[in-house]
Amino acid sequence: MKIEEFGLKGDIDKIDVDGLTDNFADPEALMAAASHDDVEATLMFDLDGETSTPTAMSENEAGEEDYRF
Repeated sequence: MKIEEFGLKGDIDKIDVDGLTDNFADPEALMAAASHDDVEATLMFDLDGETSTPTAMSENEAGEEDYRF
């Protein structure tokens, strides 16, 4: 899954990770699992026995405030 142009709507843009609490107990755990480059934030985690790698394209690095737990 790729999220294009994340953050264009400012503070109202959020990535909902509420269903991933088995993978990420808190925002710090999620940020530790995330990787960032110039325009892309990537998470890698197991979901139902399969590896999932969603990415979000943004001009700014994603932070804890960009995720909804």
